[in-house]
Amino acid sequence: MQEFHDLIVQLFRERHRQPSLTVTLLRQHWSDIHGAELARKTYPTRLTGGLLWISTVDAGWAYQLQFMKREMLESIQVFMGAPTVKELRFKQGEVPAPETSLRARAHSRAPHSKSRAAIPAPGAEAISDAQLRESFSRWHNVQKRRGKERNGNPQGGPE
Repeated sequence: MQEFHDLIVQLFRERHRQPSLTVTLLRQHWSDIHGAELARKTYPTRLTGGLLWISTVDAGWAYQLQFMKREMLESIQVFMGAPTVKELRFKQGEVPAPETSLRARAHSRAPHSKSRAAIPAPGAEAISDAQLRESFSRWHNVQKRRGKERNGNPQGGPE
């Protein structure tokens, strides 16, 4: 498990990957960090410059969470093991049902992604949780494809 932790720390040091990896990890463990009830009413949406935006089911929840901001931030920082998230902002927005996994949301946005098998990411074998290992490998593959698309190879295949 220490090897996995080291891998995550290494990835956090790469500035261009940090926000998306942080949000992905927070989404996958949101109910572990804040409990099932709060996870049904909130959802982390994006991270910019240490500011984590959290969608809430309605404006009343966004207002109420202002009073819990410090405790929520501490819980996130303990989970992450570092002060990656420095501030929280709440806004009314889309909060997916808890059973809607990150994988299901990605497939609904990109139907072609089913045809691309998740190639195990380097270091993924150190992750004992199968679902987390697969999610990490999919994230890694998406990042590779995005990099290749930016470099003029839209298919993401060998150049």
